[in-house]
Amino acid sequence: MQCGTLLLNRDDLSHLLAPEEYLEIVASAFRAHATGGTLLPGLLHVKAADGEFHVKVGGITLDHSYFALKSNGGFFDNAARYG
Repeated sequence: MQCGTLLLNRDDLSHLLAPEEYLEIVASAFRAHATGGTLLPGLLHVKAADGEFHVKVGGITLDHSYFALKSNGGFFDNAARYG
């Protein structure tokens, strides 16, 4: 079995599935969560000068356990300051 890290951005994801396929996947994930088939989600929030960072994590157990992470920074005045 090969393990590794797969990094995807918004553009990568937009080409993988049609919107209706995403809806079924999300519904399936909620069903898995309701029956105990997911890993406990978590959220880390860090305040920064003029903004904030978030790291959101979670996972699901299928044939293997899969883990996902989303990170983002929000600096809401950047557009006005820097164009």
